Amino acid sequence: MIQKPEYTQTWFCISANLRKACRAVTQFYSEVLLPAGVEKTQFTLLVTISMIGQPTITDLTDALLMDQTTVTRSIHLLKAKGWVTSAVGTDKRTRLVTLTESGDQVVAEAFGLWQEAQGQMVSGLGQADADRLLELLEKAISVTQRG
Repeated sequence: MIQKPEYTQTWFCISANLRKACRAVTQFYSEVLLPAGVEKTQFTLLVTISMIGQPTITDLTDALLMDQTTVTRSIHLLKAKGWVTSAVGTDKRTRLVTLTESGDQVVAEAFGLWQEAQGQMVSGLGQADADRLLELLEKAISVTQRG
């Protein structure tokens, strides 16, 4: 008979638990953002576009550590909602993404709701633990980006 490893060790898997926490936290923020008509993942992308100004798809993939296919698909959904436009950049292979006036309005409306969700998370965790969590997440990103 083959000796099986102790699979219960996977209950302490950083990746599995981080993904579980991400799903729960994303659902929480999405529920709070619902009145603005935007999902948390869309809000993050819109805010990133707003902060960068006129990013390329590559700028967005780098900033958000997302794959190009996911960013491109998300941009198409945001375009369909009228929140962004895209145009050919200096290189015909490059697409520049810009928020529309409607996109700016959605970000502005959702930002207040995001502040509410963020406040609830910080309050629930406590400021010191919230700061430590962000620090640990940055450290985890750094560990995975070596090499």
